[in-house]
Amino acid sequence: KPDMKVTEIDDSVTYTANSETRKQIVSQAIKNAASIGYTNENGNAVIHVKDIDTDILVGANGLKHGLDRRLNINAPIILKAGEILENAIRINEMLPRDMNISNSYALISMAKGSDHTPYPVLFVVNRFTNEVTSIDVLYSLNAKKESAPLNEAGVPANAVRYLTDSTISISQLLETVNRYFPDILPESVLRHFGHEARPDGTLGQSALYSKREGNYDRKIIDQAIKDREDIAKALDEIAQTAAEQKILTDYAEGLEQMKEEYINLEKIKRSLNELYDEKKKLSENGEKMPDFYKKKIEIYRKMGLIGRKINAYDKRLLLLEKMDIFRDIVSREKSYARLKQRKKVLEKEYREKKIRKIQTTVKRINRLLTKPNGTKNVKDGLQKESMKFMQTFLNNTSVFNKKQLERLSEFYKKIEDGEEVNSGNTGVYNEDIQNTIDELRQTIAGKRLSQLSKEELEKTGELVDHFSHIIKTENEVFIMISRIRVDSFSKIWYNKK
Repeated sequence: KPDMKVTEIDDSVTYTANSETRKQIVSQAIKNAASIGYTNENGNAVIHVKDIDTDILVGANGLKHGLDRRLNINAPIILKAGEILENAIRINEMLPRDMNISNSYALISMAKGSDHTPYPVLFVVNRFTNEVTSIDVLYSLNAKKESAPLNEAGVPANAVRYLTDSTISISQLLETVNRYFPDILPESVLRHFGHEARPDGTLGQSALYSKREGNYDRKIIDQAIKDREDIAKALDEIAQTAAEQKILTDYAEGLEQMKEEYINLEKIKRSLNELYDEKKKLSENGEKMPDFYKKKIEIYRKMGLIGRKINAYDKRLLLLEKMDIFRDIVSREKSYARLKQRKKVLEKEYREKKIRKIQTTVKRINRLLTKPNGTKNVKDGLQKESMKFMQTFLNNTSVFNKKQLERLSEFYKKIEDGEEVNSGNTGVYNEDIQNTIDELRQTIAGKRLSQLSKEELEKTGELVDHFSHIIKTENEVFIMISRIRVDSFSKIWYNKK
């Protein structure tokens, strides 16, 4: 998510706690909200929340909730409630407390005082749905004033103490919310901040832990479970004693039970969607579902029970993860993993070195064929066999680029057709050349060099080196024979003289 806009408030005013003061604050807050959003046909202020693309009605009842306590902290927030709400993001959903409420959710936002002091703000919104329409209404808001000094115990070193910028990152926002409204945070965020269980709090008791709509939280859950499964699998290879094996067995069982409950939660969520679909069909036919709200609340109750089970299993896993014996296994696994990683790096470097050497040798043989120079060439007797050897590397761009491959394919076709593309004397034919070529073809089998196994790569390197040695030997033999001929001719010519 992008950084959140921070709303500036005037917290320099001191308010007197009485009904008239509260009435004036609420009245002014609604006017301010209407200027930010719009006024509906019933004269109510409505704010469009960008994060969830939803209109929320801001009424007197929702604003009054915040004035029942800490007047001088909440009053300046309420006066700017519309602007603060407009930039809020949804953080969690809760079990509805009333059968007439179809959905309840929490939003968080941030404001700052005249001295740049952060004010994290929590909104609770209820959605009311009937056969005709659906409307989201602000139920309450609550603000806290950042007052803890940076060196206070439990306050992170990166805590936001002052907001000098006009925006705040979502990570910084969550860090602040974790200190003041931790009970409303999603399960994945709680785990990130080191919580073993959901903190106490009125809202937290009904939190559903993850969003009902969309797959974002589902992906986070799946990844969190996969990460733990990977840990369990990795540690199982390291465990040495019966006690270590037992703790890992307990860990795997707890993880499996948690996965089952997540599956049950998905089934319950589907039943909720089915209930809404059934209600919609009846509504289209002009019929009503008299027990809709009763069924809906029962589904939410089951979701809450499953959520608490998930939380209990998560707490159990966290406790196991904090045990010394578990940490000792993890420590050994990390050392083992580092060795594996180092070995992997060395193997990669070894493979890259092997591939470069093969490429260099093949290109050298190719130059001897395509650009003969004096004694540096492939003799006529070896040209066609060398062409067969080179064609093994013309199936892909492991050695040559596409342009080179096109040119070389044409060149080697001339050799195959018997054209003289290289003048010179016939070299001594080496009987194991064909075996070398056949074995090379079988080893590479049309694959790229990078796709070969370590053993195949080593075998390919040996065969390429061997073929290069054959060409070198043939050249040396040719040079030696040429010298013998020249030497013999000199002797004959000298004797004639």
